[in-house]
Amino acid sequence: MSIPVTLVETDPWPFTVLRCTAHLVRDQGPLAPFGLSLRYSVHDPFAVRVLLEAGTAAVTWTLSRDLLLRSLLGRDGMGDVAAWPVARGLGADVVQVRLGPPGGGAVIEIAHDVLSRWLEVTRRLSPVGEESRHIDWDAVTRVLLDADTG
Repeated sequence: MSIPVTLVETDPWPFTVLRCTAHLVRDQGPLAPFGLSLRYSVHDPFAVRVLLEAGTAAVTWTLSRDLLLRSLLGRDGMGDVAAWPVARGLGADVVQVRLGPPGGGAVIEIAHDVLSRWLEVTRRLSPVGEESRHIDWDAVTRVLLDADTG
């Protein structure tokens, strides 16, 4: 999984998946690589699903697409999720994402250019600021009203 792969498909809503290699980060720097998949769908236009795979173990997190977009330029997030660019030479070479509480969570590292190119694909599927046009507000209202009467 060393070469990043981006898929764009429709099933039934347009979505994109990035499959790439990421690294777990400790104080001494990046550790062994593992498989990372990011999935964005216009069905849930504010979220990015993150799948971390190492051997037979897998963990899924849901992050804000806006958080990832802002993390390309500077630190963003609070609580159990934060992300920021890290320069190792000229420019930002990687984006680090902390999953879990400060001091106790895992920090993963994704190549900045790979994440940036993939996030551009998500913007083509749903431009920033237009995400809510993909939400079926009538269906949301029906669910809320059904829950209220149940």
